[in-house]
Amino acid sequence: MEDIEVEKEEIFDPLKGAVDYLDKILLKKEIISDALDSEDYETAWQEFENLIDGIETLNNLLYSIEGILDLDYSQLEYQGEKLDNYINHLNDFLSNKLITAIEDKDYLRISDLINYELEIHIKEYKKVFNFLLEYLNNNN
Repeated sequence: MEDIEVEKEEIFDPLKGAVDYLDKILLKKEIISDALDSEDYETAWQEFENLIDGIETLNNLLYSIEGILDLDYSQLEYQGEKLDNYINHLNDFLSNKLITAIEDKDYLRISDLINYELEIHIKEYKKVFNFLLEYLNNNN
């Protein structure tokens, strides 16, 4: 049982880092949007690729924590929503709406999605990390 306690403590810092990173994504969306508006597609795609890589890393962190803490995100709720719904909403937004707009080279749509929808999805996704931080605080 002590090994689990050590692991829980080791999880706390990466979760805090994830919350900080998600806050930074909200700042980076301006860089992407401005680059698209000024037709600096190289910068826009590089920043977008970094954003996708970061989200992928956070997803891996979430699923690792789910296993370490023996949780089931489909059974846990935070603010009236299942945790896996928060995760799935962001991933669906990225893979369906945003990637489709990129494949279609619809730069206006990409800019709109980044300006008006990305923040909503990031804030919802952030709730998973906030839940896990609260969970760790309450179960230590």
